[in-house]
Amino acid sequence: MATHEPFYDMIFDNLRKFAFPEEWLLLDKALAKQDLMSLLMIDRLGECTMSQLAEHMSFPLSTTTGIVDRLVKKGYVHRFRSETDRRMVLIDLTEQGQGFAKETKQKLMQLIERLFEVLSDEEKALIFSLLDKVSKVFRELGQDSEDTESSKPMVQKITIE
Repeated sequence: MATHEPFYDMIFDNLRKFAFPEEWLLLDKALAKQDLMSLLMIDRLGECTMSQLAEHMSFPLSTTTGIVDRLVKKGYVHRFRSETDRRMVLIDLTEQGQGFAKETKQKLMQLIERLFEVLSDEEKALIFSLLDKVSKVFRELGQDSEDTESSKPMVQKITIE
């Protein structure tokens, strides 16, 4: 364990800089982090149900509902009934939400471009390889916790007949 402490210290000392650079702090004033991530996920999914958003964000449906309520109130998300099944509530970004998502993605891409300017092609390939390995470990950890009897799914699907 002691051999990993320098790595832990480096991550802990730099996490805020890495995960929340100044550009993020400016965005943070507009939306809470969960709201921002949900808005970006809705942008990615397109028109979707609350359950789909909850599943992709790994949030309980009640949390997702609160987030969407805030996004609707701010004018970023539109909530409406499905034309084919009136029981189903769908969500999608408004024009304002699409603009905000586009602006946010542009800022994130600028951050990535700044990072990639100082990296060689080999270093970029190494980063992708390492991130792929890390994400596989996290996926496996998630699967391990799903396999245990004591774990309960965060989002429960209910089939309506």
